[in-house]
Amino acid sequence: MGGRRREHAAVAWSNKKWRILYLPPRKYVFCSIEATSLRKIGRISNVLSAARFRMAISESRPSVARSRLMASVQRHSTPLELTVRRLVRGSGHRYRANVRSLPGSPDLVITALRKAIFVNGCFWHGHQECRLAKLPKTRRKWWSDKIEANRQRDKRKISDLRALGWQSISVWQCQLANEARVASRLRRFLS
Repeated sequence: MGGRRREHAAVAWSNKKWRILYLPPRKYVFCSIEATSLRKIGRISNVLSAARFRMAISESRPSVARSRLMASVQRHSTPLELTVRRLVRGSGHRYRANVRSLPGSPDLVITALRKAIFVNGCFWHGHQECRLAKLPKTRRKWWSDKIEANRQRDKRKISDLRALGWQSISVWQCQLANEARVASRLRRFLS
């Protein structure tokens, strides 16, 4: 690595063992803290955010950093939700998105038919027998309790909707790998 880059390198993040250096233009280098030179161990892709990379290399994070990272997780207009919106719009139905006045704040609501669609990520909503719903190896008890609480809340919100006279369907992240099957399932539900 040339001396010019070394002069402009800035520490983007570090812990006791590792550091991430920012090298213009838009390159991050992951190296050992003891390294006297900028020994390249890995690179962050331009698409991968520095926050996700930090999470991947650091098992124990301070609560403020973890809180900031978890706050960056999208709640609305996720790529999964946008895909389902496109499929519903393609079937000729109008919808409202993220209606807070209904229990569970469904992702899509077709008011004229009194039908609600939930788009669930397999991990966060605990999809049974799904490879995407695998629990992390650290803090397994905490994660299993959290995911189970999410599943119980989902069941409760769906039964609340049913009590109000609404029908609902859940579309799972893993199901969206086959959009044609999801589209036909949505068409049957909305007919």
